[in-house]
Amino acid sequence: GLLERGRVAYLVGTVGMHKSRIGAHWGIALHTGTPIYGRAVEQSHFVHLSWENGFDEDARRAQANSTRLGLSQAVVESATHWDLSDESRAIVDVDDTSLRPTTLWGEIGVMLRSIEGHKFVLFDSLYNALRFSGQAKINETAVRECINWLDREARTLDFTGLMLQHPSQAGKNQGNAGYSEAWNNAPRVQFH
Repeated sequence: GLLERGRVAYLVGTVGMHKSRIGAHWGIALHTGTPIYGRAVEQSHFVHLSWENGFDEDARRAQANSTRLGLSQAVVESATHWDLSDESRAIVDVDDTSLRPTTLWGEIGVMLRSIEGHKFVLFDSLYNALRFSGQAKINETAVRECINWLDREARTLDFTGLMLQHPSQAGKNQGNAGYSEAWNNAPRVQFH
């Protein structure tokens, strides 16, 4: 009841609110069919696309989650983890007039197609996964197209996604999130 199948949901919060830990917990629980907050889940293969923490920190968190949930480490390790922390590649380039999936998204698409059944994809985080140029991140049309593109890809590649998002510090200092209001209005599911 928290996520909608075949769509990307957005978990928004400032640094230190444990978005990565929540996303990893949900991913491991979905991967193993373990209830989340007492709610039954549909088992899905967990794919963690991690630009933020590095392999060692993500592995430590996965081990902590498996211990807390009483899960076999081998089962948890059968999830798919892509450590992108040393890369500057995004999945899509967005400017004021166009959206262009990158070669990284092509590689991810091949991997997602190779996994049988439904997948849960954690994008950690928006700032790294989506590359904006010009005024695109505050352009309503560009942002709506990006959100719609991600949802179309989720349906095409049979995944449900969770995109972690930090408000822009510069935007917060100016009294806004530093992003288009479309980031708040266009997603079907968003958590703050």
